[in-house]
Amino acid sequence: MKKLLAKFDTSFIERSSLMMGNILNAGLGFLTFGILARGLSKEDFGIWVLYLSVFGFVEMLRAGSIYQALVKYVASCHDKVQERRFILGAWQISLWLTAIILLVIFSVKVLFESYFFIRFSELLFIQYPVVICLMLPINMATMIFHSRQQFIKLWFINFLQSAPFLAALFFSKSLDLQLVVNIHLLVRALIVVYTVIFERGIWVNFKSLFSNPKKTDSSYKELLNFSRFTVLSQVGSSLLKNVDIWLINHFAGSSMVALYQIPLKLVEIFEIPLRSWAMSAYPRFSNLVAHQKILDLKKNFIKELGLFTLGILPIIGILYLFAEEAIVLFAGKGYAEATVLLKLFMLYVLLLPTDRYLGITLDALNLPQINTVKVFVMLFINIIGDYLVLHFELGLMAVIGITLLNITFGIVIGVYFMKQQFNEKNIIAISSI
Repeated sequence: MKKLLAKFDTSFIERSSLMMGNILNAGLGFLTFGILARGLSKEDFGIWVLYLSVFGFVEMLRAGSIYQALVKYVASCHDKVQERRFILGAWQISLWLTAIILLVIFSVKVLFESYFFIRFSELLFIQYPVVICLMLPINMATMIFHSRQQFIKLWFINFLQSAPFLAALFFSKSLDLQLVVNIHLLVRALIVVYTVIFERGIWVNFKSLFSNPKKTDSSYKELLNFSRFTVLSQVGSSLLKNVDIWLINHFAGSSMVALYQIPLKLVEIFEIPLRSWAMSAYPRFSNLVAHQKILDLKKNFIKELGLFTLGILPIIGILYLFAEEAIVLFAGKGYAEATVLLKLFMLYVLLLPTDRYLGITLDALNLPQINTVKVFVMLFINIIGDYLVLHFELGLMAVIGITLLNITFGIVIGVYFMKQQFNEKNIIAISSI
C-alpha cells in the first residue's frame, strides 16, 4: 500500500480530494435542483433560474476581478509578509466593488424598476443587496483557501452553501419562490457566522483597512494590473453562460428558460470535476512558469487534458443512450421534451476540457489578453447567433447549435496561440515575462 501511495504526489491527492468533494457538492446541487423543478411551477422555476443567473454574474464580476490574480501571486509568494499584502489588497478591491455594485443596483431600481416584472423586481432589488453583502466574506474565504492550496477548507465552504440549503428545502412542507429565496439568504448568513468563529485567519488584519486605510500595506495595484485582462475574460465567460438564458426569457418566457436549464444543469456532471481539476492545476501551472519550466508546463497541459477527456467518454456515452431516463429521473415527466437537448449538449461536453485548459494555461503564461480575445470572439458569435435563431423562432436546439459553434471557434483561437507559446524558439522569451 505504501508503495502504491508513493506513486502519487501530494498535489495529486489534494486535487483528487477536492474533485471528489466538489462532486459531492454537485450531487447535493443536483438534488436541490430536482426538488425545485418538481416543487415550483415552470414559471416560478424559470424566475429562480433567472435570479441565480444574475446572482452568479454579479458575483463573478466581484470575485472574478481578483480571483485568478490572487491565486497566481500567492502561489508564487516566498514569505508570509508578501502573502499578507496580496490578501489585504484582495479585501480592498472586493470592498470597493461591493460598494459600486450596490450603487448600481440602487440606480437601476430608481431609473428602470418599471421595466422589470414585479416578482423578479422584488428579488433583485430587495433580497439581492443583502445577499451580496453576505457573499463578500464567503468569496474571500474561497479565494484565500484556493490561493493557499487549502483544498479541504475550500471544499467545506462550498459544502456549507449547498447541504443546509438542500436540507431546508427537503423538510419544507410546501415550496414557493419567496421561501426558497429566504432560505438561500439565511444559509449564507450562517456561513458568515461560521467564518467569524472558526476561520478567523481570513479576517487577519481586516480591521486595518478601516482603522488606518492610508497606511495599509497591500498589493492591490499588482492585482488590478493583472486583472485588467482576466476580469474581461471572466465577464465574457459568465455572459457566455447567461446570455442564452436572458435571450430565451426575452423571446420565449420563463417556462422555456426552465426547459432549457434542465439539460444544461446535467452538463454540470462534467463541469464540476473539470472545474475542480483545472482550478487545482492553475497554481502549479503558474509556479512552473515562475520557475521557467515551460517544457514541463507543456507536458502537464497535454497529459491532464488527455486524461480528463478520456475519463469522461464513458459517462457521455451513458447519458446519450439514456437521455430521456436521466431527464425524467432528474426533473420529472414534465420536462421529458428536453431529451433531445441533452443529447445535443453531449457534443458540447466533449469540447469543454480543451477550452477550459487552454484558458488557465494562457493565464498562467501571463497572457490573459489572448484569453480575453478568445472569450469575446465566442461571446460575439453567441449573442448574434442566439438573437437570430430566437428571433426567427428556430427553437432551443438551434440555440445549442450556436453554443457548439462559438466554443469551436474559441478552441481554434486558443490552439493557434498555444502553439506559438509552446514553440521551442519562444521558450526563452516566454520565460522572461
